[in-house]
Parts: sequence; C-alpha cells; structure tokens
Amino acid sequence: SDDLGESWTQVLKDVVCKQLDVDGERIVAACDSDGIYISNDGGMTWTNNCKGIEKKVILAATFDPENSEHILAISKDELFESVDGGDSWSLLCDRDFIKANYLSNLLYGPVDKDGHSRLYLGVYSGEFAIRYSDDNGRTWNLFEAPTRGYLGCMLSISEANPDRVYATIDSLMISTDRGDTYEPSHYGIVGARTSFFEFDENNPSN
Repeated sequence: SDDLGESWTQVLKDVVCKQLDVDGERIVAACDSDGIYISNDGGMTWTNNCKGIEKKVILAATFDPENSEHILAISKDELFESVDGGDSWSLLCDRDFIKANYLSNLLYGPVDKDGHSRLYLGVYSGEFAIRYSDDNGRTWNLFEAPTRGYLGCMLSISEANPDRVYATIDSLMISTDRGDTYEPSHYGIVGARTSFFEFDENNPSN
C-alpha cells in the first residue's frame, strides 16, 4: 500500500508471511513453509532465498542496522545468518545452545548513542523467556522475568529510545535499560495475555 492502507496490491501469492523487516527499499519476509523472500525495490518484486536453510519454516528475520548485508532469521529450532544480503545462509546456533524449548521472535534494537545495536530473542520456555546478544547471536544473556514464557514472547523496541524494550509474555513487561531488567507494565489491561505491542511512528510516546 502506498496510501496508508486505503488500497492494497498483492505482490506475493500463496505465501504465509510471519514477519517483515524493512531497511529503506529492502524488505526481508519470513514465511511459513517458503523460507525467506527478499525485495530490493520496496516490495514490487521478490526473490526466494533459502540456500543453506534445510527446513524452510521461518518465523522471523531481521536486518542488522549496523550492516544491512547482515541478516538473521529463525525457525522454531535454529538461528541462521546471512552476510551477503540474503543470497546464502548458514546455521549460527540451535535452540539447545540458546537454552530454549522453541524460538518465537527475533529483532534488532535501534542503534544506540554509541553506534551499537542489541539483538533480542523471544522464546518458548518454562523460564528465561527473553534473550539478548551484544555479539550478533554468538553468545546470549538470559533474563528471568517474573512471568514465564510458556506461550512464547513477542518484543517491541522504541525507535526514539532504544533503552525501552516491551515484552509480551504472560503480561506486558517493560525494560528501561535495554533489556537488562524488566518490570510489569500492564495497568489498565484487563483480560487475556498481551499478544503484540507497537509504537506510533508519528508519536513514539504512544
């Protein structure tokens, strides 16, 4: 859509897209059963790039904001890396290394004032439902949240303030220190668990 959602043009058919990440005109799409699609022209044309990925059920993919040729992607069991803009992929690590039952969500935070971006991972796990990495997934830090990640974890990060990380586990959790610690932030939310969180790009405080 080029008119804020008033009208739509279909560009991929018979594809179940799990997540999109955008870097200028470049888009990476994580797809169920079709692996990864890459567009270099704002979504007008797409290429299916799965070389190096055996199981093609991909749940999430994300551009490295420090280097757009570097892309990471996850299946429920494995973390993959591309260093050539998505032309080829290699296995970086698996769920046993990450210490999770299954992987669920992956994204980079915005570049901070020191020029670095932290990588975040949500997982299905009896505990430690959130991971973060400061070395592009080579090592992972565990955070033991007050609620447990039996249902997985979705993450959102403020573009205006990379220190603020929101995690939807069994309730909405907020971190003000880039994911080192979290506190409950669900006052006014009544009913089932929070499933997603998004920022208003026109007003990042909303």
